[in-house]
Amino acid sequence: MGRLLERSGIPDILLGNREFGHPRVALNGSSYEYFVVAHARDTTTDKFNDVAGRRVTIDGTTPYSGHNISTQDQVAQPQNPDVAYIYTNNEFLVVWAQHWSGPDKDIFAARVRGDNDQVITEFCLDSAGIEQDYPAVASDDVDRYLVAWNQIYGTWLYSLDYDVYAAEFNRFGSRQGDVFGLSTYYGADEIFPAVAINQTTKQRFVTWGYYGNNSSIMGFSWYLPSNLSWILPFPIAQGLGNSQAVAAGMANYLVVYDKYLMSDEHIYGTLYTPFVIFIPLVVR
Repeated sequence: MGRLLERSGIPDILLGNREFGHPRVALNGSSYEYFVVAHARDTTTDKFNDVAGRRVTIDGTTPYSGHNISTQDQVAQPQNPDVAYIYTNNEFLVVWAQHWSGPDKDIFAARVRGDNDQVITEFCLDSAGIEQDYPAVASDDVDRYLVAWNQIYGTWLYSLDYDVYAAEFNRFGSRQGDVFGLSTYYGADEIFPAVAINQTTKQRFVTWGYYGNNSSIMGFSWYLPSNLSWILPFPIAQGLGNSQAVAAGMANYLVVYDKYLMSDEHIYGTLYTPFVIFIPLVVR
C-alpha cells in the first residue's frame, strides 16, 4: 500500500464556480516534478470552459499556483485532457478535445514549458474527423509523441460506430506522416484509447475498449518509425472494460482495466511481453 504524502488539490487553480475532473499526470524527468492537468466545468452554465494545470513537487507538495492552459473557453468547451513529457525539450505536451457545438469536436494541444509550466503555443492537432474525443498521448522522451483518440466513422446523422485513430508528432508539434486508423471494425465501438512508449526500444503500445458482441480490452503494438512494422489488434482481456490505462516497463507493458465480477467492479491487469506471453493478474 502507498503512503499518502500530501493532499494536493487543483480546485484552487481558478476563482469562481468551477468543478474539476478527468485528472492526468506526467513526470518531469529534468526537475523530477509532476505536472497535473484537468478540465474545469462552470457550475453556473454546466459547460466545460478550461483545461488547467499545476506543478506538484516530488514529495507531493504544491508550492506553485495553477493556471489555464487552453484559451478557447469563450468559444469552445475544452475537455478530457492528457499530458506527456519529453526530455529533449524539457516540455510537456497537453492534449484535449475541443468541443465547439453538437458533434463538432477536434483534437487540440499545447506545448508547455517544463521549468515554469507556461504555455509556449496552442494549436490544433487534427480536425478531420467527427466527434474526436478522449485523446491520449505518450512520448519517446527524445523526438516523438504518439497521440490516439476515438472518433465517429461515417457522418453525425448517419454514424456507424466509433473508431480509434492515431498520429505521430515531433517534439515541436508537427505531424509526422498521416493519421491512421488503429481499430476500425464495422459495427463495433472502439473507444477510450490509452498509449505508452518504451523508452529503450521505442516500441509503441496502444489499448482501447472494444464494444461489440463481446466487450474486451484490445491491444496494439507498433514499432519504430524507421521500421513502421506493426501487428493486428489482439484481445488483452475479455469482459466488460469501461476504461483502461497502460504503462511501459523495461521490457513489459502493464495494462489495467475495470471489470465486473459477480456483480462487483474490480481492477484487473495484464502484463504483456511483446510476442512472448500474457501473464494475467488481479490488481485489486
